[in-house]
Amino acid sequence: DRWLARALRRGGEVGDPQALALAHEAAGVAASNRDRLEEAQDHLGRARTLFDTAGDAGAAAVTTGNLGVLQSKQGRHPEALVLYREYLRRSREMGDPAGAAKALLNIGWTATTLRSFPEAESALGEALRLHEESGDRHGTAMSHHNLGLLRFAMEEPEPAREHLIRAGVTMDEIGDIRGTFTALFFLGQVAESAHRPQ
Repeated sequence: DRWLARALRRGGEVGDPQALALAHEAAGVAASNRDRLEEAQDHLGRARTLFDTAGDAGAAAVTTGNLGVLQSKQGRHPEALVLYREYLRRSREMGDPAGAAKALLNIGWTATTLRSFPEAESALGEALRLHEESGDRHGTAMSHHNLGLLRFAMEEPEPAREHLIRAGVTMDEIGDIRGTFTALFFLGQVAESAHRPQ
């Protein structure tokens, strides 16, 4: 906190919006990680405004995504979805496929939570394509994972199982232990649901 406060003070002293924006971004992420959510909202909102002022479209887009994550943490999924869509729009305007893929993953997960299945399916299908084209194996695994959760929510256990297996195998191959066990956990949920009385 002391170092972040010093960075914020120094950024204001030099009158550099980029430096001040970076300090607010760091302070916002730190506050979010400590569940100081109102403080995080204030810092991230200021950071995005300053990045826009400085003409740093890429940083402003990422901060928009972080604002969406903050809304998700508070269970404000409709508000988060609006921010993720803006993150996607900004990423596409810059020609940033990596940013677009991240935004699409978040859109897909949030739309699934809201049971907006057509939007979720479209977003996750595009996210999978972008991650496969770029060779991002972790992103590909996450796309399959979220598609598995979507199919599970749609009560389609076999497609859910197929996506979660692909996610788990890839996570295991790249050494992501947490991702592997998460996929295995949901595979267990899918198997259990298949044996429940209808």
